[in-house]
Amino acid sequence: MSYYDATAKGYNELHGEEQLKKARTILAYLKEHHLIDEHMRILDVGAGTTHATALFPGDKTALDPAKELLKQGKDVSIKRVHGIAEDLPFADKWFDIVLSLTAVHNFKDYKKGIAEMRRVALKLVIITLLKKSPQYKDIEKEIKKMKSVAMLDDAIDTIFIMQP
Repeated sequence: MSYYDATAKGYNELHGEEQLKKARTILAYLKEHHLIDEHMRILDVGAGTTHATALFPGDKTALDPAKELLKQGKDVSIKRVHGIAEDLPFADKWFDIVLSLTAVHNFKDYKKGIAEMRRVALKLVIITLLKKSPQYKDIEKEIKKMKSVAMLDDAIDTIFIMQP
């Protein structure tokens, strides 16, 4: 059992508001720049309880390696997939937007995870990167291999909005 499976019951209490704040920031930017609508396919990699995923419009899929977190999702319209970022079970360019909120530093192989997100993304890859991660500089370098659309600042994360 993973750390996140073991701590699933208290996840939203510990991280829920923080994740919602980041999701709202991203959503506001996407709406302001007409980069999102209700017809898009969205993938949230490392979606946890799908609390933040639920804010986004469109056809939503949530992927997480912690089954106990995925079970907590209340929005029945969100498809839940148990899996890892490094091996996404989706076709190339299947999702209009692929996002990952404060999860990339937990990937076993962040380079492979980012490559997989790029592979399945058609329009945008959105990654929030924990500023206090010991791997911040290395992960940032990998993210910046994509074409930047915007970089937003959050108290806890840097938000990268990129083209795959």
